Amino acid sequence: MATTTTNFGWDIPQSTDLVNDGATAIAALGQDIDTALVDLKGGTTGQILAKASGTDLDFNWTAAPSGGMTLLSTTTLSGASTSVSITPTGYNEIYISVSGVTNGSNGNLFMGINSDTTAANYVQAFYGTEGTTFYSGANVAVDGVSAILPGTAGYLGSNSANVAQFRIATPNGTTRKLITASSAFLSSNSLNAASNTTCNYVTTSALSSVQFKTTVGSFTAGTVLVYGVK
Repeated sequence: MATTTTNFGWDIPQSTDLVNDGATAIAALGQDIDTALVDLKGGTTGQILAKASGTDLDFNWTAAPSGGMTLLSTTTLSGASTSVSITPTGYNEIYISVSGVTNGSNGNLFMGINSDTTAANYVQAFYGTEGTTFYSGANVAVDGVSAILPGTAGYLGSNSANVAQFRIATPNGTTRKLITASSAFLSSNSLNAASNTTCNYVTTSALSSVQFKTTVGSFTAGTVLVYGVK
């Protein structure tokens, strides 16, 4: 009759088995495998298989792990302002990447929240460099989160290597929000520049949309990727 496998103890038929014994052993092996792998059944779209305990072959289906990112939308920048709708339900943070930004003129880049144009609601501080010159300070009278150093003349509108990113914490919350912005760009003075901005967005509305704006001219290119972060 059958013996068992080394790792899982599954019954296996032997070459010396009689026909009836071999059939019985094959049936036992199939049942062993079916029983051992039952945890692989079930689950739904988007779930992953995770260990439920230290026991061999003990698994369960669960949601995507914390920190996972899901692409929510892709938008092309155009005009003086481009709005992007966001449904942040189920996410702890919204991450936004902006790349390939060009403009018919040299300008700055801002991100508004929920079409809010009240500058006093965006309380922000910035620091960064343009060439070898360091800038820091408070950004005032701006109706959006600044991605480009206010102390410079803006970004070189014809340079498609300009990139920026924004992070919005607790997007579903009805309290003030922490928003950070970072950018790497060629300034309109043709100097390499980098910028970081921290914004206290003080209104209590949950996030529903963002607006990308340039201070002068219009966007001629640029891609906005919006991700939800678990």
